[in-house]
Amino acid sequence: MTTTFTPWEAVELELVAQTYGDPDWTVKRIAEKLERSENEIYAAAKLLGVQRPKRRLDYARIAELKSQGLSDDTIANLLGCSKGGVQGALRSMNEKQHVEKRKQRELREKTNKPWQPKEKQFLADHYSKPNWDCHRIAVELRRSEASVYRKAFDLGLKKGKAA
Repeated sequence: MTTTFTPWEAVELELVAQTYGDPDWTVKRIAEKLERSENEIYAAAKLLGVQRPKRRLDYARIAELKSQGLSDDTIANLLGCSKGGVQGALRSMNEKQHVEKRKQRELREKTNKPWQPKEKQFLADHYSKPNWDCHRIAVELRRSEASVYRKAFDLGLKKGKAA
């Protein structure tokens, strides 16, 4: 199938220049008005140096629609954006969740920070109490159980006996 190129008329280029940057005009609408393909509109806009306004996608709405089981195409049609825009938003949200999970994991992991006198005192006061197990102390001090056991050993603390 061969496509013949129809030269642009000045009136057509002027319409593209005036409407392409207007968010109320979709590329599809401009193409229909001029009886040209969307690709031709993109090419003319590039030639004229006009750009579409940047749209901020509603990430929360995209996540909500995705959780309802809608496809990327359907979401794009509902929000009036491209499928690629929806996919990019979903990737970005996934990356943000991944970064947040990594930050939370790093907070729980070993930090190698020195023990403060208040922490040592708390450990000495609670380690021998039967209702304060090592896990509970570790959570309270935001340290690993291994570090609590090690510091208790270093301080000569024993479970079930007063310090």
